Amino acid sequence: MNKIETPYCDAATVPDLQQTLPELEVAEALPVGFELKGYRLRHVMAHSFTNICYLADDLAEKRQVAIKECYPSAFVTRNAQGEVLQREEHMTGFSAGKQRFMKEAGFLMSLDLPAIVRVDSVINTNGSLYMVMPYDQGETLFQKLLKEGVLTQHALLKLIYPIFDALNLIHSKGCLHRDIKPSNLYLRETGQMLLLDFSAALFSNDLQTECIPMISPGYTPIEQYSSNPQEQGPWTDIYSMAATLYKAVMGYPPVEAIERGQKILKDLEDPYEPLIRIASEDYTLRFLSSIDHALCFRAEDRPQSIRAWQAELDGTATVWRGDKAVRMDLMSQAAHRYVNIDLDLSGQS
Repeated sequence: MNKIETPYCDAATVPDLQQTLPELEVAEALPVGFELKGYRLRHVMAHSFTNICYLADDLAEKRQVAIKECYPSAFVTRNAQGEVLQREEHMTGFSAGKQRFMKEAGFLMSLDLPAIVRVDSVINTNGSLYMVMPYDQGETLFQKLLKEGVLTQHALLKLIYPIFDALNLIHSKGCLHRDIKPSNLYLRETGQMLLLDFSAALFSNDLQTECIPMISPGYTPIEQYSSNPQEQGPWTDIYSMAATLYKAVMGYPPVEAIERGQKILKDLEDPYEPLIRIASEDYTLRFLSSIDHALCFRAEDRPQSIRAWQAELDGTATVWRGDKAVRMDLMSQAAHRYVNIDLDLSGQS
């Protein structure tokens, strides 16, 4: 899970501080200028233990593309000609990695939604597999927040509603993203937000086998620390999306789920800081409360679908009141802001 990202990639990344590292030259990556069936590689954009993502030129269509190489480094090596060679003792691991890579590519090729990264084709060459994806100028939400600190409620809602549509679609098709965070949301120059990185995705036909825990501290809910896929569902992505909004409101992500769990197991207070208590009055209580709801520690306490959560955000569902402590916080903040908790929380405070 040690992963490093630069502006545009489809490879998962580690916590925010490490995402600011400069572009990395990967020792085992293909060299600049290497040609793959009509594509010339420019440089490495990102890499993880399972993939390497390059910026490349499409020589026929005269455009830039992103190319993702299946390269599970624990199971393969590369020869002097750049070919990927499987290690004899890990033949099963490389085969499984390629099967997963093809499943991810096939799923993305079946979708047609502007807010989801598109795969144009898959190349079987050079001893491995390669996804070819459009490359768009822009920046990740992480980079935008790095420059601007926080975003307004209006700006956030404008950006995230297309992502809600994307998540609703993939959930309806039996897929969980499992790695939503600011570095995997890409803002095109056109203003369209794009959901990247399905390399951690869990599909409905994976639910009978163990899954690899995918952890991005601050953005990962407690059930995702487990290898049991049946504990994960839309509420898992909802937590990660809410943690991303928390970061956009406060400038930092919420406390890690594992730390919350350690306190809760000892019957100590949950160290999570509710937004309704600490966030600026520039955000409505309804907006903040809905994020707090989606960040409940226990999966069953969160909204169970994207549409149910979105209804809380847009005012077509009642404001989440939570437990006694949450209700006290809401009443206190409503009194402070001179709004009626029953009538006015759906509007501007």
